[in-house]
Amino acid sequence: MDPFESEDQEFEKVREWWKKNGSSTVAGLVIGAALVFGNNWWKDYRVQRAENASKIFEQMMIQNASKQTEAAQKLGGRLMKDYAATPYAGKGALFIAHVSYQTGDIDNAQRQLQWAIDNAIEPSTVHVARLRLARILEDKGELDAALKLVRREQTGGYTAQYLELEADLLAAQGDTSLAREKYRKALASLAPGLTDAQRVIRMKLDDMVEAG
Repeated sequence: MDPFESEDQEFEKVREWWKKNGSSTVAGLVIGAALVFGNNWWKDYRVQRAENASKIFEQMMIQNASKQTEAAQKLGGRLMKDYAATPYAGKGALFIAHVSYQTGDIDNAQRQLQWAIDNAIEPSTVHVARLRLARILEDKGELDAALKLVRREQTGGYTAQYLELEADLLAAQGDTSLAREKYRKALASLAPGLTDAQRVIRMKLDDMVEAG
């Protein structure tokens, strides 16, 4: 018996399999390698984009501190336009909203905050934008619209802020009973050590009790 007979048979099986499947196997390996390379390239690209956005954000803060407000706002707009997929875009929108509000351009402040709500990728930025926009609506007397913003199931680490603001809005609408309930829940939701926030909410609650 040929000692290599079985080996030759196995080789023939492999050769036939390769004729049928070899090209697709190579293609699969090539595609797999391309995916790995592409994935690494995409990760590097995202890191580079985030680094660039970070530098622009830092420059925006420097210019704002130097009272170059207009230039700082332009950088904030650049973050929103060119780096929307980074966390800095939402922060840029918050910055422009803040400056706009300070200069009396309330409509633009609202637009920037709404952009952050719709586009920011960090939940904390979205929550901050939503709370600030609700405060603006409260100042404008648009209480129902403000309540719609703050009544959320997902509040992240901002539960107390949402509840306090909801209570403020309810109190402004004359619903003192429900407002008291929300203030109490806000107090219970505060993290330990936030004494200033506790003091403010307790003061609001005491004023309502005295008024009631």
